[in-house]
Amino acid sequence: MSKLIKRVINFEDIEYIFLTILLVLGFLIRLYKINNPVADWHSWRQADTASVTRSYVDYGLNLLYPKYHDISSIQTGYLNLEGLRLVEFPIFNLFHFLLVKTLPNVSFDALGRLTSIIFSIFSAFFLFLIGKRFLGKWGGLLTSFFFLFLPFNIYFSRVILPEPLCVFFSLLSLWLFIKYIDSEKALYLLSSGIVFSLALLIKPFALFYIVSMVYLLLGKHSFKKIVDTPKLLINLLIFVDLVLVPLLLWRSWIGKHPEGIPYFTWAFNGDLIRFRPAFWRWIFGERIGRLILGIWGLIPFIVGVVIKKKNYFGLSLMLG
Repeated sequence: MSKLIKRVINFEDIEYIFLTILLVLGFLIRLYKINNPVADWHSWRQADTASVTRSYVDYGLNLLYPKYHDISSIQTGYLNLEGLRLVEFPIFNLFHFLLVKTLPNVSFDALGRLTSIIFSIFSAFFLFLIGKRFLGKWGGLLTSFFFLFLPFNIYFSRVILPEPLCVFFSLLSLWLFIKYIDSEKALYLLSSGIVFSLALLIKPFALFYIVSMVYLLLGKHSFKKIVDTPKLLINLLIFVDLVLVPLLLWRSWIGKHPEGIPYFTWAFNGDLIRFRPAFWRWIFGERIGRLILGIWGLIPFIVGVVIKKKNYFGLSLMLG
């Protein structure tokens, strides 16, 4: 029996067989009650996102003027008679819209959830590739497994929200950047920049992924080498332009219509809660401890943090 197990483990590309099983199971488990209407008390944000797609279906597609069914001043502080919804660039709504047009007989809400599910499965695939690159094939499988089957992640990777799509673009961009680091082919770098710009257009906080990219870049090239190598420096500057210019153009555009921009100063410590006791309880007690790790997961989490590791990047990747 042990010989059979060893033979299976040593089978060439066995990890892709296991990965396929994980991806299929991860997809199926997210189909549970996929037809549920977006009507629960916690779904108001999903209703906003779905409303933009519904407006596209009813009145036509215009990515520069996303609208939803709210003309009040409650969210923005301004009377919003056009019902403008100017937050993220509506890439998620575009995919949702295309699915609705392609499958008109399928539930609108189900197709919204299916949009997130599809991109979440792709995210799990790229997490596997990234994990395999730094932790080996079994580390990659574990990374994909936890992403697919943490209860918190199951719920939030099948919502009618743009975040799952943002995660997909961020991970794809990181993987392309890793390919650039390994091969030094500019095409990977430029592709990474384009994809990363899409992630930022959806959610600007994706910019935190740049920390991993800078770490990888400085691990490959010293700062002096970057400055002294014109071709390398130019490629990196083009990368920065590709990443930031679309976001700046979008923010400039929506700034012309403040009535469509919801109140957001709370995200920048507008309520002065940052680093107060309630902040730490909310982050580590409620979010990480209870919702994400389910309390019991704190044990392996703490062990993983305090254990001595030689590969700090691998540990950081798993922690992230």
